[in-house]
Amino acid sequence: MELFEPNAVLIKELISESPEEWKYMIYSETLTDHSQYVAEAYTQTTYALNTDGHYEVTLNVTKDTTIPVDMDYVKPIVHIVELTGLTLTDTNPTVEVSVYEGDQRKGKKRVLHKSVASENARPA
Repeated sequence: MELFEPNAVLIKELISESPEEWKYMIYSETLTDHSQYVAEAYTQTTYALNTDGHYEVTLNVTKDTTIPVDMDYVKPIVHIVELTGLTLTDTNPTVEVSVYEGDQRKGKKRVLHKSVASENARPA
């Protein structure tokens, strides 16, 4: 069973015009092949820059063994995360999204830049 790179979208919402202030959110869908993975609650409230200069955002998954394994389908795992307290600047404009099961990273990382954030958009 494999988790794939999260298909994440960075969303911004204007909070204040003077001074200009934005709230950021992540809508993420991670695909997995015929597994029992489900999204865990997102609890991270502080953000730190990693060695590459990205803010790290960790999405957590776990396995639910009550879900039957279906070999015929690819299953989406959906996270909706409000990045409360995170300010993206010209100096630090990126968020790196990773999916973890426990302390093990699953799939690939995804880097989102504030310049691609959609205002008040929702994934299609």
